[in-house]
Amino acid sequence: MREVNIDEEDNLSINFIDIKHIQLNDICLFLSNYIESPLFAMSNYFIEYLCQQCAYSPLDAIKLFNLAFEKRRLNNSLIKGAYKLDESYIKFIVGAYDSLTLKNVEHFTARKKLLLRFDEVLQDYKLRRTADKILDRLT
Repeated sequence: MREVNIDEEDNLSINFIDIKHIQLNDICLFLSNYIESPLFAMSNYFIEYLCQQCAYSPLDAIKLFNLAFEKRRLNNSLIKGAYKLDESYIKFIVGAYDSLTLKNVEHFTARKKLLLRFDEVLQDYKLRRTADKILDRLT
C-alpha cells in the first residue's frame, strides 16, 4: 500500500459498504496501512464500520479512527461522501466512549483521549454546531 502512487491507481478505493461481517481484528493491520496510503479517503461508511466494530474491538476502532481523523487534514480533496461526515465524527466519538466499559487503564486512557478528540472537534465551529444537534438528540 505504501508504495502505490495515487496516479497509478486512480480507481482503487474501499467503500466499506456491507462489510460488517468482517471483524476489525482480522483486517486492522491492512486498514492501518490503507489509512497511511495516499489512496485513503475518509467516508461515512468507514466511520459507520468503525462504530459497528466498537462492540467487538473498541480500542482498535478508536486507534484507526484517530489515525484517519489526523490523515483527513492531509487528504481533504479525497474525502468521499462528505455529506454529514461531521455528524459521523461525533457519533463515532460518543459511541466509542460508550463502548469502553471496562475499568482498566487501557479503557480509562482511551476514554480520556476520546474526550480530548471531542474537545478538538468542538473547537471547529462547523463541527460544534453539528455536535450541539447530535447531543440534543442523544439526551
